[in-house]
Amino acid sequence: MSPSSSRFQGPISTTCGEDQVYWTLPLPYDIVYLLVATYLEDSSATICTLSLTCKPLAEICRPLKFRAVVLRIPQHKCDYGTLTHFLALLTASPNIIDFIGHLTIADGRGGSVPRAEPKLYELVPLEHAVSSLLFIFNAHDLGNLKRLTISLKLDWWSLPTELIRTFAYIFARPTICAVTIEKGVSFPTPFLHLLNEISSLEIFGVLDQSTAVPTVITNQSTPKTRPSHCAPEKLVLKDDSRSGINLLILLPSPRTPFHLSRLTELRVFLKGPHISILNDIIGSCSKTLTTLGVYVATWGGREY
Repeated sequence: MSPSSSRFQGPISTTCGEDQVYWTLPLPYDIVYLLVATYLEDSSATICTLSLTCKPLAEICRPLKFRAVVLRIPQHKCDYGTLTHFLALLTASPNIIDFIGHLTIADGRGGSVPRAEPKLYELVPLEHAVSSLLFIFNAHDLGNLKRLTISLKLDWWSLPTELIRTFAYIFARPTICAVTIEKGVSFPTPFLHLLNEISSLEIFGVLDQSTAVPTVITNQSTPKTRPSHCAPEKLVLKDDSRSGINLLILLPSPRTPFHLSRLTELRVFLKGPHISILNDIIGSCSKTLTTLGVYVATWGGREY
């Protein structure tokens, strides 16, 4: 939420004992915001530094500072820092959640786990993540969330039920229009049923179709966002597997989470033997498809 310009026309004062320091922004709020948003939006370090100078500039920088947020699911106790700091920030300024336009869900810091006290780090670390995420997402609307990036490489079905329910709540947000599943992620296809209003989907990981839509997802859904088919307008898909599992999921079948009736742009990265599968896929979106890009791996399957 942008503060009104009238708040920046008077002096800003700080009191320390009997001393007072007065300072007035020389320009109207709209002009200052335009300068910051136009010339500094690509420099996150500058935005963070500028937000520490004074309260008026902090309010100007806050929407830019928190428009993209990375939440890391801790695997070990030493990884709790990101979540705890962000949770403390939201507790002090809950309106920050309204600025988030791009949310990335990723693993913790990773790296080697200290072995000096193995029992300390072998405790169930996700209990903290569950309580933190439930507070962050269930207590706020995420009404401005437009883009979602999934970089969580853990075994999804080994996560606590409440955490899975929280993810289902996030994926069902009707404001999300673009989703990216990054390389190395084994993404359960039941969650795709909740992404029924997105326009762009990029899949660089592996789609896991081993489980049907679980009750925890079905119960989480509201009448407006109940599980249905994922019907993007743009689809980018990479398939490095020997069986072509990602491409096979696109084929029309009772189990597929996709409905390609709205697809206008399709770009696929695959290996030679799987190219024949494209015929049936293109047939299901032939009336709407206007752009098709096919990138086939060279000898050795390392480059496209």
